Amino acid sequence: MSRVDYTKYSLLELYEALESIDAAAFPENYENLMAELAKPERNNEQTLSEHKERNEAELIIFKRVIWIFVALMMFVASAVMHIEGVIKARGGRVIVTLDDNPIGFHLGILAFICLGIYSIYIGVFGDLKTKKRI
Repeated sequence: MSRVDYTKYSLLELYEALESIDAAAFPENYENLMAELAKPERNNEQTLSEHKERNEAELIIFKRVIWIFVALMMFVASAVMHIEGVIKARGGRVIVTLDDNPIGFHLGILAFICLGIYSIYIGVFGDLKTKKRI
């Protein structure tokens, strides 16, 4: 087993190592990692805030990707419904068809498209209610 020298790691690298280390398989490295993290010079406000900012930035990117994915699914669903001429519920139950109710059908498709556009807006600009940017 090789011994890792954690003194050369930045605080961010130490936290990344902490998230991925197997303490049972590498108890000596885990103890050395915890000892390095416990050092007073490792726990100053600047390095902790840098770690927090990095995590927040990663979360923002993740949220944006999820909202864009939701939008894509809305557009795909509306395209499939338009091609089939049927809007169905989860269990496959038909809600409305193009032949039976063309206005209701097109309003349903329009609703999906609007939700897709709204999802893109949230993914790019943030939430409308809280005015909080993600």
